[in-house]
Amino acid sequence: MPNLKKLPSSLRTNLRESLSHCNSLVISSALKLLDHVLKQTRYHSHITFLSTCLRNQIIPKGLQSTFQPSQFGPNRDHLYTQNIQTLQKRFSLRVLKQTLAAMRRHLQALQSSLPQLRASLSQTCKGPLLFFILRRIHRLNTQFHSALLDTKNPSAVPIISETSGGAVWDSGMRAEGSQIQTRGGATSAKSKCDATSEHMAVSI
Repeated sequence: MPNLKKLPSSLRTNLRESLSHCNSLVISSALKLLDHVLKQTRYHSHITFLSTCLRNQIIPKGLQSTFQPSQFGPNRDHLYTQNIQTLQKRFSLRVLKQTLAAMRRHLQALQSSLPQLRASLSQTCKGPLLFFILRRIHRLNTQFHSALLDTKNPSAVPIISETSGGAVWDSGMRAEGSQIQTRGGATSAKSKCDATSEHMAVSI
């Protein structure tokens, strides 16, 4: 199972070694483009996962409210608890929406600056070398994308939260493309990874 924290560094090393015959300016420009493309792919993956959660009204564990309703007497106040759970779910869904919107804005900024990085690379090399680098980056990015899909937390099992009144995805943002279990135990169709598949390798 690939280590997503170490994989970008490994991909950088791979690209650097494949360009060992090039001057430092070419290598630097190529590495900057690779880093940028990998960031875009990671954000695409996160956005796909969060969008799937939002469509299914599922709160990722990292965005779930942790407030626990108080018990004011020997008997549980079910009305109070139910109202708190409803408020918690509404709050968590709002946080999810805001997080998703922020990620989309950041992705848009990354997409806007991509042509400039590609132009910078094209100024340092031409012809076959330029095409070789672009193909190499595309291949490495595809490898990174596959790792994002394949890497899952061993405990990444959809659960139903008794405290939040809704489903909670127990894997942070690391289970893109996995099945999602909704209230009552029904399992939705596996995420089609619409955004992820569409952007499997960022166009460079």
